[in-house]
Amino acid sequence: SWPWPRGRHGQLIDLLSEAGAKVILVDMFFDLPSTPEEDAALTAAIKRSGRVLLTGEIISEQVGTASIGEPGSGEDGGVFRAEAQHTRKPIDEFLEPSKGYGISLLPDDSDGVVRRVKLAWELPGEEREDVYVTGLVAAALAQGTTPEKLYQRWQPSCMPEHPWMDGDDLLIDYRRPLPEGFTYYSYAAVLDGEVPPEAFRGKVVLVGMRSGLEPDLKGHPMGLSVPTAEGSASPEESLLLEKMAGVETLAHITDMLMGGRPPRPAGSRRFLSLAKPKGPRRLPACYRATGSCRL
Repeated sequence: SWPWPRGRHGQLIDLLSEAGAKVILVDMFFDLPSTPEEDAALTAAIKRSGRVLLTGEIISEQVGTASIGEPGSGEDGGVFRAEAQHTRKPIDEFLEPSKGYGISLLPDDSDGVVRRVKLAWELPGEEREDVYVTGLVAAALAQGTTPEKLYQRWQPSCMPEHPWMDGDDLLIDYRRPLPEGFTYYSYAAVLDGEVPPEAFRGKVVLVGMRSGLEPDLKGHPMGLSVPTAEGSASPEESLLLEKMAGVETLAHITDMLMGGRPPRPAGSRRFLSLAKPKGPRRLPACYRATGSCRL
C-alpha cells in the first residue's frame, strides 16, 4: 500500500547510484518523519549516493488584510490581502546529505493546461532565500554548474532574440512526443533487477508516480483535442484534455533546460489555424511538427 516504506526508496537509490545515474530526482515529499528505522535507511542511501535531489513546494499564507480608500472620500474603495510565502522542505535528516531540493510547483492556466514554469522564487525573511524549480536544479547538477548560474543563462537579457519569457515564467517545450519521448521503467522492475544497469548510466533519473491521483495529474498542450461533431460547441469552448503526471512534466522541463533550446510563442494566425480544423484532428501532431506552438 502507498506510501511505501522509505527504506524501499533507499534500496532504489542504491541501485540507481550503483548503475551510474548522474542525478536522481525524487519527486516525492518527505517533509514529515515516518518511523526511525525507515527514515534512517533512506538517509543512509541518500548519503551513500551523493547525487539525490529532493522536492519541496511553495506555501502561500494570508497574513492580513487592509482597506484602500475611506468611505465617502470619493476614492476607490477595496480590500487587498497580504500573503507570505515560505517553503515546504524535506526534513533536515534527508536534506543535509542530499544535493539540495527544488520546487515542484506547476500552476496551470484557466483551462487546466500547464504551459509555463516559474524558474525561481525569492523568499523574504531574516535570511533571504532563492529557490528554484526542481528541473532547473537537476539540469544544473547534470551540467556541473550551479542553479544560480544556469538561471542567469535563461534570463531574457541573455537571449533577447527569444520572446519566450514573461518575468520568471518560461514556456515549457513539450518537444518530445508522448508517450515514447522518455524511457519509463517500473519501480518494482528496477528493484527486482529486471532493468539492466546501463539503462541509467550517465542519465538524469526522475522517480515519481507516473499514473497518479489528482492533483498530481496535469493537463498539457499535447493532450488537447478539438471535437468537431455537428452541433457541438465551438472548438475554443470544447477542448478535450488529457493529463500527464507531474513527474512527466518535470522531465520535459529538465530536458529543455539541459538542451538550452527555448520554445517560441506562435502568432495568432497559427493558433487560429490549429483551433479550427476541417475535421476531427489531434492538436498534438501540429505541436510536434512545429515544436513551437503555444496552445
